[in-house]
Amino acid sequence: MKNREKMRETKFRGKRVDNGEWVYGYYGVKGEGTEIEQYCIMDSVLNSGTTSYFYFSDIEVIPETVGQFTGLTDKNGVKIYEGDACNVKGKGKCCVVFDYGCFIFKGESGWQNPITHQYSSENCEVTGNIHEQ
Repeated sequence: MKNREKMRETKFRGKRVDNGEWVYGYYGVKGEGTEIEQYCIMDSVLNSGTTSYFYFSDIEVIPETVGQFTGLTDKNGVKIYEGDACNVKGKGKCCVVFDYGCFIFKGESGWQNPITHQYSSENCEVTGNIHEQ
């Protein structure tokens, strides 16, 4: 049997419009290009009552706060999302951004480096995010 490569987890987070709390799930836009356009994080729900059914629950979020999961964790096992503020060993404070087709650490001094599993899990600690500082 062949070793299968782990499938990448595509997940987003965003701050709710109604109470400012973070929600996690799939990202979508309802009514795109119309007057009623809404940016939403959708999560799957399985109702296990007398009749089980599967549906998506969508929660409106502030579009500027939406960030994608990088697929990586920091040295403490915390999932790293686009928009996270991090301390990177030897480089100081950095922000996670999506640029040039990949997620990168972008430092205050202009330093930038693509995020890799080894680099994030050994040398990075998430300290917050740009939307709460």
